[in-house]
Amino acid sequence: MCRHDLREQGRRASGGWPGTISEARATVTSYFSAELRERGMHSLTAEEREWTARCAYAAARRDWLDHGDREEAEP
Repeated sequence: MCRHDLREQGRRASGGWPGTISEARATVTSYFSAELRERGMHSLTAEEREWTARCAYAAARRDWLDHGDREEAEP
């Protein structure tokens, strides 16, 4: 779930990163399969797909932690 979706539901985008590496793999597979097919190119190898998923996961996690809502301190 992305920050925008949470905020539209009236929820705060705070706390630990909610994503998983499995979700990153699925997103990378979906995006690159369609994009490369449209361009008439070969699909990613398993190694390329894994590397790309891990990079996407790390970037999304870093962005989430850098830009998430601050949790309010309890009284």
